[in-house]
Amino acid sequence: MTDTKPSESSEFQDRLLEVQRVLDLCVERRLAGEDLTDQQIVAEYARLMPELGEELSNLRVIERARRVAGKANSTRTAGSGAPSGPPARQSIEGYEILSEIHRGGQGVVYKAVQKATKRTVALKVMLEGPYASARQRHRFEREIDLAAGLQHPNIVTIYDSGVTADGSHYFVMAYIRGHSLSEYVSKNKPSIDQTLLLFQKICAAVNYAHQRGVIHRDLKPSNIRIDAAGEPHLLDFGLARAAGMGMSEGAPVTVTGEFMGTLAYASPEQTRGDT
Repeated sequence: MTDTKPSESSEFQDRLLEVQRVLDLCVERRLAGEDLTDQQIVAEYARLMPELGEELSNLRVIERARRVAGKANSTRTAGSGAPSGPPARQSIEGYEILSEIHRGGQGVVYKAVQKATKRTVALKVMLEGPYASARQRHRFEREIDLAAGLQHPNIVTIYDSGVTADGSHYFVMAYIRGHSLSEYVSKNKPSIDQTLLLFQKICAAVNYAHQRGVIHRDLKPSNIRIDAAGEPHLLDFGLARAAGMGMSEGAPVTVTGEFMGTLAYASPEQTRGDT
């Protein structure tokens, strides 16, 4: 007997094609001058969530990178002669950079070796380098302050921080060998009991941060890394804020109504720009 039910794979591909069509349309609308926010796109095409949210997050990183590149080009044209972006690998004193691990909207993370201790670490450098705005530097420094104050076995440990010779801010953290949460689950297919234990440890880490007034604001599978022993580690406090924080040292954490986070995993209050 022939199964006439459309395959799930075909439906998924059709859905991804529709997401891409919507993204192309939204880019055209923005290029035409329309002030179209991510929140408006989600409201208009709610049926395409969460896939649309993931792609919007990627698009936001790309658009940000283009703005940074444009700023760097204009700076060079003005005669500064110095390109924007993270510093050259060999310019971070005391560390040997081995490879790039991840590049996001705010920074580049490298795998490195601390020369003095021979310890393998992860080293995050501010994406805009010496051309970062005061607000961007404030957010980067806040990530260091908030994460460094959290001492928990399931939260990444901060070892060091500093500024390179060219003015690029960086910090050093534990290097977690392993996979993201989604990769780990897909590869290892843990039992229900193992999954619940993993979930409980992640929740305990988040609760620990909340008890100390730190709200992560970007919890998602890629920001939870599972090591070789199956232990989860909460990463990337780049969008975190202290409870009740709105202004700090004269630098706004967020602009009113501004969305911070990843739409596909955001809470309702985040998508409204309330937190």
